Amino acid sequence: MGIIDIHSDIIHHLVEERKKGNKGVLDSYHYPILKEAGVSTLVMPLWVEKEYQKNLGFARLIELLCGFGAEIQESKYFQVVQTIEDILEPGDKIPIILGLEGLCFVEQWPLSLKDEDEQIHQIFSFLKSFHIKHGILAWYEINKIASGTGAKDEGILGLSAFGKKVVKKMEKEGFIIDLSHVDDPSFWDVLEVVSGPVICSHSNARTLCNHPRNLSDEQLKAIASCGGLVGVNAHWAFIDPQNPTIHRFIDHIDHMAEQIGIEHIAFGFDFTNYIEMYNQAPGFRTAAGLDSVLCVPNLMKLLRERGYSEKELDAMAHTNFLKYLKKIWKKGGE
Repeated sequence: MGIIDIHSDIIHHLVEERKKGNKGVLDSYHYPILKEAGVSTLVMPLWVEKEYQKNLGFARLIELLCGFGAEIQESKYFQVVQTIEDILEPGDKIPIILGLEGLCFVEQWPLSLKDEDEQIHQIFSFLKSFHIKHGILAWYEINKIASGTGAKDEGILGLSAFGKKVVKKMEKEGFIIDLSHVDDPSFWDVLEVVSGPVICSHSNARTLCNHPRNLSDEQLKAIASCGGLVGVNAHWAFIDPQNPTIHRFIDHIDHMAEQIGIEHIAFGFDFTNYIEMYNQAPGFRTAAGLDSVLCVPNLMKLLRERGYSEKELDAMAHTNFLKYLKKIWKKGGE
């Protein structure tokens, strides 16, 4: 089995390309690159960007779902994961775990129900019909559920009473509860609510790079204590804003391994080289030697040179995440 990337923004690229009339981008562009890089499975969230959050969150979610749905129906090489067997025995196809990056769209959900429990039930019934199995609670905003990093002074921080119900429902349904992007108050609130493991799909070590998107040593240990995972992030700003390199990325892995052990580390690369809004933004940079998925084979080579064994590389690449899935999907989330 190859490498599992537990955070990929490919859906955004697919939908924007289809708007331009470019269809089949999943197969024609991404498939050959992923195969060359050795990536065998991806977690792909539906990412509702900031400009849609306040009024058009639900509409943007539907647009993303429809665009992705068209691509996956036309694809020869990818399939949406329904059970863990789709990952363990994928045949000739690359499995995609469909997820959500931010849940702001819940606030515009077309339901006028006063009963919150029934509203949550109907929302999750909808999500499950599309085999969505993952959720990041917030993305740089405060929403009805939780507060995200970068949302300071915009409202009350932490997990709301409604958010606690949502998180409990996510756990019951076997969703991957992802705490990347939530702020510190929401992070700790979620850990008080859940009884099982959670992940941070694309976050690095705050000790090495003092960014609110990264995790303190205390947070790293809390993720490990609940049996969860941290996906190391290749985005330059979370590696080192002064000297973002592939070697500094490995320093983050070294630090996490020292703090929580290899068994709690995965890869959540968060590559954005194919997203125009990032590439054209002022100050855009990439980490030297780690600017796209094609750099992953060299990363594995450098990790070997740094002293990691094949067993440890396999653990970070796929074994740890598969063990995590078996824990949460054993509860009925398949």
